Amino acid sequence: MAYFTKEFLGFLEGLSTFNNREWFNENRATYERAVKRPYEAFVSDLIEAIKEHEPGLRMTPREAIFRINRDVRFSKDKSPYKTHMGAIIGLGGKRMADKTGFYVHLAHDEAYVAGGAYEISPKAVERVRRAIAKHPDEFERLLKDRKFKSAFGSIKGEAHKRIPPEFQNAYERQPLIANKQFYWMADLGGPEAALRDDLLKHVMKYYVAGKGMTRFLDDALWKHL
Repeated sequence: MAYFTKEFLGFLEGLSTFNNREWFNENRATYERAVKRPYEAFVSDLIEAIKEHEPGLRMTPREAIFRINRDVRFSKDKSPYKTHMGAIIGLGGKRMADKTGFYVHLAHDEAYVAGGAYEISPKAVERVRRAIAKHPDEFERLLKDRKFKSAFGSIKGEAHKRIPPEFQNAYERQPLIANKQFYWMADLGGPEAALRDDLLKHVMKYYVAGKGMTRFLDDALWKHL
């Protein structure tokens, strides 16, 4: 069953061209029917599918889905709306600081998923570094896991140019220990991926590919506080 039609992509493309309140209000009915409600249904089913792997997950689509309205208070770009639909599934939902999450992004010109820990404090970064230094073999195994490597390549994120001396030996073995973000991304196959009949199954394949590394990060971030 397809969640979205070409009207979904058409609305987001139009919004990227006419990003103003007048155009949005004129097309609000299309947004509600072809974008908002189908995306909520998709995210609801995605949460349920992920619960099969994470029985302790408790969240609603509303807690996962980002508002389409942009916060323009501190931005030079005063466009009032985002031109994509995004949601993050995880223990923190949209409040993901120091937590892992699984993000789904659908737009008229791209479609991708991402996982891992993106917004993490210095103290949380140190906990991840200690986990990597203590369990280098496990971290390396997860990095080289066939499904993870095929889906995402490797871990991404900004890295510190300098790291504390206590992690220097571990850094020589695993340079990713210098990261201050630990996340991974994958293109779903272009914007038309949103129209796939098997979109949920397709997206879940990427969730499963990143599950082992997600649990490693969760253990580092939360189990040894």
